[in-house]
Amino acid sequence: VFHNATISSNSSTFRLELSCVLTFGSIIFGTACSWCPFAADYNTYFPEDTSQLKIFLLTYISNFVSMVVMQLLGAAAYTGTYTNQNWKQAYEINNVGGLLGAILSPLRGFGKFILILFSLSIVACNIPNLYSLSLSTQVIAPIFSRIPRFLYTIIGTAAYVLLAIVAASKFNDALTSAMGISSYWSAIFMVIVFEDHILFRRCSFRNYNFSIWNSSKLLPISLAAILSALVGVAGIILGMSQIWFSGPIAKAIAGDTDIEGADIGFEVGFIFTAVAFPLFRLIELYFIRR
Repeated sequence: VFHNATISSNSSTFRLELSCVLTFGSIIFGTACSWCPFAADYNTYFPEDTSQLKIFLLTYISNFVSMVVMQLLGAAAYTGTYTNQNWKQAYEINNVGGLLGAILSPLRGFGKFILILFSLSIVACNIPNLYSLSLSTQVIAPIFSRIPRFLYTIIGTAAYVLLAIVAASKFNDALTSAMGISSYWSAIFMVIVFEDHILFRRCSFRNYNFSIWNSSKLLPISLAAILSALVGVAGIILGMSQIWFSGPIAKAIAGDTDIEGADIGFEVGFIFTAVAFPLFRLIELYFIRR
């Protein structure tokens, strides 16, 4: 990519490669940072005196190893479509599921058993999401805490099953869009949490008053966070590139290449939110004083 940039920064080849790299990076970012919004739901089970470094290393290594292994396996499987016509045909007809089926077909019955395990692993991956969904929904407002958490998990399960059925015919496009949207929202969430901790809490948990965790009259009203998120959404729209929409910045990067745009929605959303939140938070503290 950098070699092409040296030769001609305006060439279609450079723009195409740059767009693909940025879009792929967005997907990887969405996968990695998706742990951030609900990490606290599970880290709370650690003993109170657990080392922060230990929690960081466990989290980082777990995410890194799992992502690298799966990315390498995915790259190896897709590379095989260039040398194996059966794999290529299976991928073109049935996307990733067809490719996995073709790869495991020589194993006959055992290969089908592995495919079943793959399917069940998807269900297992959704369990933490549904658990966090029930917790997050209950903290929206006091009235939501009156509803049992298991009902939220049932509703969430029904929702993602319906979405999966609808998106099954275009699995790759649906998966790419889902990962992109995940990275967009996670970028906004992360920058607000980090800036609040670094700029306003001065990187010290002593500046948090945990005794008011359940008092809506004493907690911040979150207006700064909401307004900053809306500003971030505006940035995301400018930089996003999905099958169903591409923003002007994404299109400008892709130029006259064959793809719709370079997906930099999370980068632009991150920057917009990072600039907006300190300003809104200072105003909120000045007028609301909490």
